[in-house]
Amino acid sequence: MKNSVEEQFAILYRIAKQKDELYRNIAGQLDISDTEFSVLHYFCYSKKYFTQSELSEQLSIPEQTINSTITSLVKRGYVYLEDTTAAHNSKMIRLTEAGAVLCQNKIVPVLSKEINAFSRLTEEERNNLISLSQIHHLFLLKEFNGFLESIRSDAK
Repeated sequence: MKNSVEEQFAILYRIAKQKDELYRNIAGQLDISDTEFSVLHYFCYSKKYFTQSELSEQLSIPEQTINSTITSLVKRGYVYLEDTTAAHNSKMIRLTEAGAVLCQNKIVPVLSKEINAFSRLTEEERNNLISLSQIHHLFLLKEFNGFLESIRSDAK
């Protein structure tokens, strides 16, 4: 017997929540928040420096949340803000030595395990996963187009 669309969606949703919990547990073991983990993970993976607004865009996290996260990471000594010559109000976020050590010793091994798990899929499976994820995202965008505005106008 085939699963209905609702049952299939429930399975997919449960898997997404299990992955979220896995990363939440990893962040907890590192004594950092989920968002701090995401930011440090992105720094370690990309090996670049970013402004807060670039991080917000790249990680799809609101700028206010990124701002709070960066403030916390600065207090913990993992990152620092550096003035850029290009814009007076924009600062580059850079890893401190302690942040680089955390990345190298704790985050990079997580990245390695993620890549190992992904590489267990065949090339065709990896490509299908990427393609289907992109298609599903586009369908979500189409379904939600205008939806948020209608909720806001209904709430007024």
